[in-house]
Amino acid sequence: MNCPHCGAPQEGNLHFCTHCGQTLMQNGVPMQPAHTMPVPPIYPALQVPEDHKPISPWGYLGYTLLYCIPVLGWIFLLIFSFGGSKNINVRNYARSYGILYLISVILAVVILVLMFALFGSLLAALEGMPA
Repeated sequence: MNCPHCGAPQEGNLHFCTHCGQTLMQNGVPMQPAHTMPVPPIYPALQVPEDHKPISPWGYLGYTLLYCIPVLGWIFLLIFSFGGSKNINVRNYARSYGILYLISVILAVVILVLMFALFGSLLAALEGMPA
């Protein structure tokens, strides 16, 4: 049993608390402690290291606009991709944007090659037709 006044643990059927001296009996019956809501533990605020700070939505917009500038944006993209920023999120975003550029260039080259091949075969077919 715990003391209803101070909460100190008590052993046996004592009439008075050994810690605070308050009575533990009420009309010859042991007192029950008042029911209280448990206090939730207080956790310290999560400290995110500087190199793992998340990018804000405005930051994503700013980096996207920066990377869209034809030559200067590509230079910044390469700088941020290969360690120009200590923030790992900026580096990963730059790398993903660089991969998107690479995929776009590869697809554009494939489409151009197919168009020239199709156009060339069309011209060859037209040249072989009698007039």
